[in-house]
Amino acid sequence: MTANIDIDPEVVVSITDLPDPFTFSLLLAITNNEDQDLYFRATLVNPPAGYSNYTKDLGLISAGGSAFKLYSLTRSKPTLTDGEYTETLTVRIEAYTDSAYTNLYATKDIQVTVTFIDHKDPAFTAIDVDNFDSGDVEGWALVDIGENFTAKLAGPGEPRVASDHYVSPPYSMYTNSSSEPDTYAIVKSFNVPTGYTKAYLVIHFWSNNDWGIRIVNSQGKKLVKPSGLLNNQKWYRVVVKLPVGESTTVQLQGRVTWYVDEIYVIAK
Repeated sequence: MTANIDIDPEVVVSITDLPDPFTFSLLLAITNNEDQDLYFRATLVNPPAGYSNYTKDLGLISAGGSAFKLYSLTRSKPTLTDGEYTETLTVRIEAYTDSAYTNLYATKDIQVTVTFIDHKDPAFTAIDVDNFDSGDVEGWALVDIGENFTAKLAGPGEPRVASDHYVSPPYSMYTNSSSEPDTYAIVKSFNVPTGYTKAYLVIHFWSNNDWGIRIVNSQGKKLVKPSGLLNNQKWYRVVVKLPVGESTTVQLQGRVTWYVDEIYVIAK
């Protein structure tokens, strides 16, 4: 299949306080390089025990077009050892020429490693926890980073606490668009000392328009949540691996209204 399919080869999912079974999502970036419109479907090949409801129709991508697609899977909770469990999934992307998904055109298999963690497990050391319950923004600040990384939009206003949306009461951190230039972001840096072997950032967010998370460290710049996805006014959790022995800067940028809460940096 002459389609470009990108997926993060290492995905981390925190199952803390989730129901059993639970649903998590993989982000697919698909480019249709064919000269005809195609309908894409994702499924698992020989899935590990515990998976269900994993065949998903992703919809149409026009000839020459590109799109981000969220591929959601359901899994029963795995048994963790020292707060972690890792497995490898084979994701099959199928392309069809019809909207009924009956005329298979081509397939492509990709592999992704998924690590499930409990970010509150005592096996991890909490380097930093920002829950904003003290009534302040806990070191987050409005900074001119010199560039825009989500979309051309007004910069955020000063961060402040809010009590109308939160993961844990009574507060979250809130901001919305302001007259600041679009190069402004809400920023905080986290340092993971040497002596640890692994570290993760866990962040919960709520947004109603274009918004994104970007991490910046010695490994470069990584956009975690591309603009335009998951902006349906629900709380979401994302987990990102962090390097050890250095500082990582987290940049939050978006427009209109968004909230973050229960931000953890953990290591072991």
